Amino acid sequence: MASGACRSKAFAIGGVAAARWITAARATRKLEKDANDTSFSDIKRVVAYVVPRSSLLSAPRLRYTPKGSLALETRQSIRGGDPTIVVGLGQRQVARDRPEDFAPQIGHEISHLELSGTGIEVAVRRTVALHFLMLGWFVAIFLLGLGFIDRTGLESNPPYRGFNPIFDVTIYLALSSQFIVLLLSSLVVFAYPYFYVIRREHVHDIRGSQRAGSDALASKVFPELLEKNRLGST
Repeated sequence: MASGACRSKAFAIGGVAAARWITAARATRKLEKDANDTSFSDIKRVVAYVVPRSSLLSAPRLRYTPKGSLALETRQSIRGGDPTIVVGLGQRQVARDRPEDFAPQIGHEISHLELSGTGIEVAVRRTVALHFLMLGWFVAIFLLGLGFIDRTGLESNPPYRGFNPIFDVTIYLALSSQFIVLLLSSLVVFAYPYFYVIRREHVHDIRGSQRAGSDALASKVFPELLEKNRLGST
């Protein structure tokens, strides 16, 4: 009965999370507008330069969002229709002042659209996140239960059938090394395949640089981001 209650709560959490994602996605799309203003001409110029160097038959639709000054993402339907590039308002200045840095980033997004997998990637990403949210609930219950295990040893006859009514934190300290190994192995098993197999970000970085005919991502953009986000930097 207890396991059934845990499963019900996990599925309830998953259902609420899915509903919130759908609501948030709809609200975000309502904020987006077509980039028809002349202030987006520099971005359109970069897109017009990169698209003919790709396999796209026509330029994707360009939209902007007031949510996130430097937002830059693509959107497609599950079948690859309605290819769209969404930019933040701050990208206008980037395209105007540093078009050589902006072009490979646009190339990266166009590479996503070329493979017609953006809609599928989003669906897979949400499904994986939903899976881990529900899995996290089971893991949280399991970890909480560890603190109430009677640790008197095997083949003993502890009271309450092995249940210790007093929460004992020492078991977490004893298993801390195993927890660290489990965390690191989970990152290797799940995080790497997600970014480099499902989303294939490194492939799109290379393809985007080829489409733009620039190595700015490797020589300028990424080093600047690493320096900006370096631990201890201000």
